[in-house]
Amino acid sequence: LGLAVILPLGFLLTALYSYISVHNPVVYLAVIFWLLYAAALSKLVSTVTKLAQCRDEKSAVLAGGLVGVFLVYTSWVTFVHAMFGTNDAVASPGVFVLLANPGVVFEMVNEIRINGWYELMGFRPQGAGLGLIWCVESFGILSAAAMGGKLALHEEVFCESCNKWAQDSESKLSLAMPKDQTVLRRSVQGDVD
Repeated sequence: LGLAVILPLGFLLTALYSYISVHNPVVYLAVIFWLLYAAALSKLVSTVTKLAQCRDEKSAVLAGGLVGVFLVYTSWVTFVHAMFGTNDAVASPGVFVLLANPGVVFEMVNEIRINGWYELMGFRPQGAGLGLIWCVESFGILSAAAMGGKLALHEEVFCESCNKWAQDSESKLSLAMPKDQTVLRRSVQGDVD
């Protein structure tokens, strides 16, 4: 159920990020947009993981990582669509056609990598340099999604009998062995009233 919620929302978030990346007139802001996207993605994965009541940290991180892989591919699809949607010479075949044809997506991405697509202080990143930038960006997307899964369960307690997450308590509790051992024996036997 969690994936049924997170994949469409992640897709929309990724499409927004891709369109901002392509249409952003100030290249220097790209890093800020990327960080905001990663934070929003991590929060999305964390929130949905908690709402889905996932209690196993490894499963949450794995699910977050798989969502990250999907969203890295989705970011390429929406980036290509946004990029060629602004190009009069070459039209985008459409998002869903691109989603179903990874070979076409990576061919188009490789063409963009070879030629570059933006300038930074008179320098046009392309080839291996642009590929490195994209690898860092992709690693950030994967990491944000996986960390969202991990952060969802960080120091959280789930009450199995009442089927909900325990509430945080601001009061400081200290545990000590009771002087009267009958209270301890009753507590161990489950008599905690």
